Amino acid sequence: MSRKTEAIHSVVVAISKIGGARKTKEQRAIICKNFIAWCFKNGYLFNSISEVTLLMLQEYFKALQNQGIKVPTQHNRLSAILKVMKILRRESVLEGISAKTVGLQARNRAGTKLPIPDDFFKAVIERAINLEEPEPGFVLVLKLQRLLGHRGLESLMSVKDLEKYAVQAVEAIEAQKVPINRGTKGKRKRFTEIIQSKALETLIVIREALEFMRANGGYLIVCGKHGIDSATQKYHRLATEVGLVGKYAPHSLRYAYCVDKVIELRDEGCNRSEAMALAANFLGHGDGRGRFISMVYGKTVMHTVPIEKRKSRLDKAMGNIDRMIEAQNISFEEPVAVAASENHHQDID
Repeated sequence: MSRKTEAIHSVVVAISKIGGARKTKEQRAIICKNFIAWCFKNGYLFNSISEVTLLMLQEYFKALQNQGIKVPTQHNRLSAILKVMKILRRESVLEGISAKTVGLQARNRAGTKLPIPDDFFKAVIERAINLEEPEPGFVLVLKLQRLLGHRGLESLMSVKDLEKYAVQAVEAIEAQKVPINRGTKGKRKRFTEIIQSKALETLIVIREALEFMRANGGYLIVCGKHGIDSATQKYHRLATEVGLVGKYAPHSLRYAYCVDKVIELRDEGCNRSEAMALAANFLGHGDGRGRFISMVYGKTVMHTVPIEKRKSRLDKAMGNIDRMIEAQNISFEEPVAVAASENHHQDID
């Protein structure tokens, strides 16, 4: 086995230990293999990617910068390489190696997409309907993304989840919650929530999607033998054809869902921290990513949601506790009075 083959094998071993979503693992493998190929081409030889030095990384990213590779892409590549190196070295932090020491510029985390305007979305749907080779399932995928905040893959694989929702919705206490179990990042199951102002439209689209999938073997975009991979490629190609590019790329459909949901939560009386946490959960990022959601997905409306100050939050918390105590027919004073009475009798005895 050559040194280069051993180095590539080390990447395969590390990625199998990391876990995560299939697409993420595939992307990490591609990035690391391309990095190894560059290293060996430029005279940097090693048996494992864990042996990579700061100098190698500095030279590699200098080459990427000379090629005009964008800053966010550079950060993503460094993250993938370091993730693999940390697993093989069994270190949580690689001493002396960071984005700064490698020579990367700071990246803007505010996001480059914008919520897709309704007029623009209607025009996109019209173009999708009037394609030379019509693809009705693609139109439904776009509508599901806009109305439920799906990722593209989540919409493509949504048949079982939509079926489950439709079966249970009538009896469910919270019928506005739709499960998303397939196509998620890292296979993390979650619920998204229907936008109440678009509830009828959403239910109609879900029914149309179920009807279409029933007639097409359970798929929204029907492709050849390669299944979901072919469907995903076709989805991205069609998205480009109908004008979903740049700031209004397919991901902007999720931005628009988030904006609508944040406005709805605000109008229901949620404060900013509550709205951020709920929106993050609905989008599949987890409630701990609320600040990220406010900076990226909901940046156009989050400033309109009131901030709840700590004092008022504590007052609210204590008020809730008081109501729970009252519901149990217990007051703060009674135990103290009983105790005092018992002590009095003991003194007399």
